Amino acid sequence: MLRLGKISLFTLLLLVVSSKLLWDFRETTTIPALGDFYTYWAAAKYTEKFQSPAIYAENGKNLVKEYCSSPESGIERATSASAARRPASENTQTPLLYALTSAFTTLEYGKNVYWFKIISLLMMVAVSIASFRFWDYGTDEALILFSFQLLVFKPLTGDLYTDNINSVQWFLLMAILLAMNSKMRWRDFFAGFSLCFLLLIKPNIFLVPLFLLISRIAHKDWRRLRGECIGAAAGLAAGIGLGGYFFGSVWVWKDWAFKLASFPVEAGSIEALNFALPVILKNLTGSDLSGAVLVIGLALASFRIWLLASKNMSVGQGKDGDGLFDLQLIAAGMAGFLIFSKIAWYHYYTMLLPMIYLMLSKKWREAQSKLLNLATLAVISIFAIYSPQLPVVYTAIYTYLIALYLFIIGTSRPVSA
Repeated sequence: MLRLGKISLFTLLLLVVSSKLLWDFRETTTIPALGDFYTYWAAAKYTEKFQSPAIYAENGKNLVKEYCSSPESGIERATSASAARRPASENTQTPLLYALTSAFTTLEYGKNVYWFKIISLLMMVAVSIASFRFWDYGTDEALILFSFQLLVFKPLTGDLYTDNINSVQWFLLMAILLAMNSKMRWRDFFAGFSLCFLLLIKPNIFLVPLFLLISRIAHKDWRRLRGECIGAAAGLAAGIGLGGYFFGSVWVWKDWAFKLASFPVEAGSIEALNFALPVILKNLTGSDLSGAVLVIGLALASFRIWLLASKNMSVGQGKDGDGLFDLQLIAAGMAGFLIFSKIAWYHYYTMLLPMIYLMLSKKWREAQSKLLNLATLAVISIFAIYSPQLPVVYTAIYTYLIALYLFIIGTSRPVSA
């Protein structure tokens, strides 16, 4: 539990500086920049009008741009003018994400993005507080780490300023974890349903349900697995059905899958801050190794989680109800995505925060050597030296290696051991 005690002057200073940063971020909500949220919103509004899977066609991005920049669309004038100047973006998000974006937004983009920024910021603060409580951080420790993620951890500020949904996903995963380890009667069904529904919103968390599945099998927790699988089937059906209804046909999911599979590695370059391993290798060797990286990386990561879950069972923690091991698996799933995905924008590295929270917690540090703890602290601190003056390929390499290090060390032993 987060303990309230004496707070040092240094910590108070950090909190004041962090609060100023949050205030500055709040003021950016008055400037409706066309970031990632705009790409969700624009494609959703086009589909809302025409109820067609055309956004996934080869010229889909141009259709969306033409519609949003047209006065006949009914979109507010300032947004329409900005859309005309903005380069067209590929529509690679899932049908379900576009359906939900349509359901919760209007044609007034400025108001929509304003509330999205506020809500995502509040979710980031809430999930941070929940993480502090799970890992039993003291007040000073919590405030220092919170200040670190705002002042030093550039992927998070990038995520907030580009209007991406990584903070929202982290919040929802934490909510699912709390439900998963509650005394709620239908908790297993709810957990499976929510995870798979969230997976269909944005599949970059696909390793989370996979790692939880591996854990349940390793622990032979068949009762829990049965409930979660039934819930997962219901969640998949609901997500596919809702996305299909919005587009007029469930076959839109096939169009989306082809669009995603055909997305070329070179479409997200290192210069554009895509720090994925296949992109780094493409830059260094000239070869597209994304398929090999995916297959080998997924196999090795899955085997490592099997070993981790087996170790957890060997220390008698296989069906522990405190949620810490499940939280470790969630952290591993979010970090693991960055290891072999062909798209890992710099702000996606926000997904390392759950693993950082784990590895800086007292529960974790007490079981590690001082040397390894110092190495981990040094590695995490390297995020502070990101600079546009450095050759971007160097930044990409060390950022990727940090993610790889955190995944390997963070899955070296169960947190409850």
